[in-house]
Amino acid sequence: MSRHKQSTAPSQNMVRKLPTRALCERYGVTSRTIDRWLEAGILPQPMRINKVRYWDAGDLETFDRARMAPQKAD
Repeated sequence: MSRHKQSTAPSQNMVRKLPTRALCERYGVTSRTIDRWLEAGILPQPMRINKVRYWDAGDLETFDRARMAPQKAD
């Protein structure tokens, strides 16, 4: 019987998830502002795991680029 070693290197398919608290720190806002941005459709919708909201880091990068694009045009 041969045993295969499991790789400890992160998979390319792994996605970094950020909880609400991390978003508040990232954008310097309160959780209520995050709620308002969600209601207004400004932020991408989060996924919920055990009633905790998490955002995909890649989706947030896209959001940041889109948010900064109008400022660069000026």
